[in-house]
Amino acid sequence: MEFKANEGKKVEITVGDNIYLRHAIKTRFINPNDNYIDIIREYVSEIYETGDIISISEKIISICQNRIIRRETIKIGIWAKLLSKFANQSNKGGYGVGMPINMQYAINKVRLGKGYVCKYNKSELQNCWE
Repeated sequence: MEFKANEGKKVEITVGDNIYLRHAIKTRFINPNDNYIDIIREYVSEIYETGDIISISEKIISICQNRIIRRETIKIGIWAKLLSKFANQSNKGGYGVGMPINMQYAINKVRLGKGYVCKYNKSELQNCWE
């Protein structure tokens, strides 16, 4: 089988003394309440070999569990607009709370006072989202 990685990623990665080959699998559009076990069976069962490690993104699991927030349901307030300007933008994985809509979600989730503390106190960050 020919292994394929996502754009910008390498097929072969080294972790410590171990070398791993990763294979990105293109799926159909995943809908809320789809069963992720069925998706794995549908796309992975034919190529899976004993000893393989299967990884599935948190995003796919969240969609399958219907744990999604639609952008149109979030009303961006003045605090989100203001605080997002001061967020650290160096995260290569995404925008995080540097985007007003994400900051508003954080404010809605943990309340404004606690969200403000989370933003400026990295040691508290893990406790902010509970």
